[in-house]
Amino acid sequence: MRKTLGYLTALGLLAGLSPAAYAAGTPVLTYQDRGGSAVLMVEGMEGSVYGAQIELEVDGSYSQSQVSFTPNEPSVYPQWRAETSGGKTKVIIYLASERDTPLRGSQIELGELDMGERFSMPGKASLTLLSQGLEPYEEVNGTGGVKNVTVRPSSGGSSQNPGGSSGSDTEDGEETYRVSLGDTEHGSIKVSHSRAEHGTKITVTPIPDRGYELDDLWVTNAKGDAVALKENKNGSFTFTMPRSRVEIFASFHPVESEPDNKPQTPPSYVDVAPDAWYYDAVNYVSQENLMLGVGDNRFGPDGTTTRSMIVTILYRLEGSPRTGVSQFTDVPAGQFYSDAVAWASDNGIVAGYPDGRFGPSDPITREQMAAILYRYAGYKGQDVSAQADLSGYGDAGTISQYALPALGWANRQGLITGTDTNLLLPTGSATRAQVASILMRFCQNVL
Repeated sequence: MRKTLGYLTALGLLAGLSPAAYAAGTPVLTYQDRGGSAVLMVEGMEGSVYGAQIELEVDGSYSQSQVSFTPNEPSVYPQWRAETSGGKTKVIIYLASERDTPLRGSQIELGELDMGERFSMPGKASLTLLSQGLEPYEEVNGTGGVKNVTVRPSSGGSSQNPGGSSGSDTEDGEETYRVSLGDTEHGSIKVSHSRAEHGTKITVTPIPDRGYELDDLWVTNAKGDAVALKENKNGSFTFTMPRSRVEIFASFHPVESEPDNKPQTPPSYVDVAPDAWYYDAVNYVSQENLMLGVGDNRFGPDGTTTRSMIVTILYRLEGSPRTGVSQFTDVPAGQFYSDAVAWASDNGIVAGYPDGRFGPSDPITREQMAAILYRYAGYKGQDVSAQADLSGYGDAGTISQYALPALGWANRQGLITGTDTNLLLPTGSATRAQVASILMRFCQNVL
């Protein structure tokens, strides 16, 4: 209740209240630039204050969900809000000590303001100093505790924690801290949490682009110190959330050599005529080592494709990463598809049947293939929100409910289109020639 009343009092800037102490000096708001965030400090104060309200206006439009503030000391109670108007965003930050101890020192580190992306600090800000009762000081320049202050980069030197304590033995509340991603090239990073409490286990999965592999992965806390990482068997990493925001970085380098068995030129299958509609697609998947022949120099364009084959193709496309053991009852270890199915299941690309089976030998249907490619594209960080209107197809009512978003996306992307009779055939099986064409369009136009 004390915090709530103090917050309302500070935001209202009520006049005529008697201070319990006196703060003087010429405060300056300083900051340390950290790219998408800034560590805020107050310098040049004399005396003691128990809280502060800061108002600053930055260029650009930032939503409330983008903005966060992490206090330097867990015992400090923070509130913040962002108000956007005319291409500018006013950020209002309110701080109060929960221990009834003052914020002391000529330089006080308040905490870290995170805007979610790089931004520029303004040259001026409004600073309101609060008394022990969390009331604005009237005596500061005779302006009810409010004064316009200069904002400049920090000159360095030591800083002192708010609340008058440098200890770390305070009880951990429900404060959450941001998990942000640094810029990466030739790959991306997938994390289990975007915000988390202290002590939460965070899983990080590096995802190299095709032809690249992970070089290094590291995590830093708000002070730039390294956070310990544990490597898991499936290629992901885990760390324990510290009592501050973290930033995750990854570097990727090219794979040094291609597999010896990768064809340099596509084979000439005796059952794939040069004028066949799928000729280019068969050449593409063969050269990229995604699909192999069926023996006797034949591709088998009219043959069916099983669920295990599709998952194995994507597993090869991903570079055959390390993985665990499949939990499906009909996927034993040691099969050509065992690792692929385990990888796809671990990453939410396949879910299997309700009875716990995967059905590795089942012919894959067109809607099942759409669902698998849809999930794989999402796993790779692609935007899968665009949907085509399928109501014009004569058999749109036969599409399984789970496959509607996936098939709408696949149709919009031109991966799975209708037949000459205006049918989608969602439960029809996909031939090897059709799969080759879909994979070529997927690799060239989606990834």
